[in-house]
Amino acid sequence: LKAYDQALQLNPTYTEAIEYRAEAYFELGRIRDAQKAYQLLASLNKPHASRLLEFAEKWVDGHADAEVQARISKWVKVKREELGDVKEWIEKW
Repeated sequence: LKAYDQALQLNPTYTEAIEYRAEAYFELGRIRDAQKAYQLLASLNKPHASRLLEFAEKWVDGHADAEVQARISKWVKVKREELGDVKEWIEKW
């Protein structure tokens, strides 16, 4: 986390650091921090935000109890709907 924090101090919009720090937050069980990082990532880079949602789906299957699994799965579904078609977004760039 320190390395990601340092990278983000130098460049607050460094999307790879935001994404990887959010993945670390999931691994540490800091789900709310990961979700906050997702919001920033979604505003900056939809493909990276989509990859974080994929990570969350995989993470929740092996690391969380049934209640947390249900909550994260619902959150991912809502965020996927909000994010929309990432392929379309990439084509615009």
